[in-house]
Amino acid sequence: GPHRIAMVGGGDLKAFWEVYTLHTEREHILKLLEQYRIGTLSPEDKKQAEALSSFTSTYSADPERPKASKFHIPSERPWNSEPALETLIDSFLTPNDEFFIRNHNAVPHLPEEEYELEIESCDEVGLAGRTFTLAELKKLPKVEVVATLQCAGNRQQDFVHGGRPLYVAPHWNNTAIGCAKWGGVRVRDVLKACGMDVDSIALGIKNCKNIRMVNFIAEDTDETGVPYAGTLPIGKITDPFGDAILAYEMNGETLPIDHGFPARLLAPGHAGCRNVKWVRQIVLSEAASKLDSGSKLDRHFSPQYSFIDHIRHGDEHVRLDQGPVIQTLPVQSVLCKVEAVDTANPNQAPKSVVRTQTPMSFGQNGEASANIVGEILTSAGQVDAINVAGVAWSGGGRGICRVEVSIDGGQTFMSAELLENEAHRTEEARHGGPESGQGKHWAWTHFRQLVPLSDEARKQLSANKDVPLDIAVKAIDGDLNSQPEQMTSTWNVLGICPNHWSRADVTLKVH
Repeated sequence: GPHRIAMVGGGDLKAFWEVYTLHTEREHILKLLEQYRIGTLSPEDKKQAEALSSFTSTYSADPERPKASKFHIPSERPWNSEPALETLIDSFLTPNDEFFIRNHNAVPHLPEEEYELEIESCDEVGLAGRTFTLAELKKLPKVEVVATLQCAGNRQQDFVHGGRPLYVAPHWNNTAIGCAKWGGVRVRDVLKACGMDVDSIALGIKNCKNIRMVNFIAEDTDETGVPYAGTLPIGKITDPFGDAILAYEMNGETLPIDHGFPARLLAPGHAGCRNVKWVRQIVLSEAASKLDSGSKLDRHFSPQYSFIDHIRHGDEHVRLDQGPVIQTLPVQSVLCKVEAVDTANPNQAPKSVVRTQTPMSFGQNGEASANIVGEILTSAGQVDAINVAGVAWSGGGRGICRVEVSIDGGQTFMSAELLENEAHRTEEARHGGPESGQGKHWAWTHFRQLVPLSDEARKQLSANKDVPLDIAVKAIDGDLNSQPEQMTSTWNVLGICPNHWSRADVTLKVH
């Protein structure tokens, strides 16, 4: 960002670009920078300027990531990584070391015994200032919440298409989403321990009209000392069923450092950017803190706005009132696996896709995008159905009512089987099914479906002809919101909330 560049103090930026290499890895970024060229140094002056270039990387102490080679890594500084597609359906709870990582700054190292959480006083709600150690937090009632986290920009790479590149990071593919069992203490219990009457506020008995937001300030900072921060509506915190917790465990283990050790906010149903890691301070206020990252980076503007013509020139060139800051996310699905099956021979192993293409941008044409592109090698008469599997989720706790799959580009759909989990049974026992409208379904849903080939497709295979399949998936949530077909209908300049149909472009290839 500009505040980081300003640290160079008019000197050469080579050292800056060597830290933040994502700026020089994309052609459209280089073209944008070219617009700011005011001259060209001679080879001698260039050499001298670069010799004096200085910008110290704060990322040298980042933790080791043993499985890094198995991840897609959109950026190394700050570290952002997402697992392989099939990881999402290998187990209901995503293993800690295979969960996507979204960092905004260098990872802070906080020994457990030195960690402190500061609660800033707020007289209007009777909140007394206090500092908690991790040991003191753990003395409060522990709760466990099974919840899915998704980055607001998951599937963002699909938004990159001809003439409208994205000038935001990290350009996720499909798997910046995961589900875990989080253990910790309710934020409302922490505030209650500081004197705040959270029950009266939740019931509307106590009015706190001047306090609307709860701000979570993180320990991680950029090079200028500005910390990451996120904010939630006060109602999410005071709601006894809102399940907002300060988590210190993930899947029954100590919270990994890349996921916020010693303690992070877990706000189920809300965008990943709201789930602040390494929380060090909680502040109640009327409006969102100026530190809130989402107020700058997570606004959902209409497609009329572009980076070149609007965003880069400042807030006065956009209608902020028409670009709401996101909290929850729309209904989503991710197609993770496609296999060819011979149902007449159940002992025969399914045939998997051989990837033939991994395009840098799946949505390069701004039309149908596919996150699986490849071939399934088969022989005539050996395939009569396609097995499709993936995950579906909806923000705001809306849950999933149905997933529909198609192998003919959406001309016909059939309902997929939703795989029930203990987490779903617990949610339904407390709040009813997703269609009940209670907004408390935090976990994702795995789906799978065996789709028969059409008579025409089988006929082509019998004639030793290849059969192209345009596989599409769309999810429908508890409020009956459905995913849009094309990404062009939801494209926005900051690249948030992509949720168009998830697709695969697969050919049954006879050999």
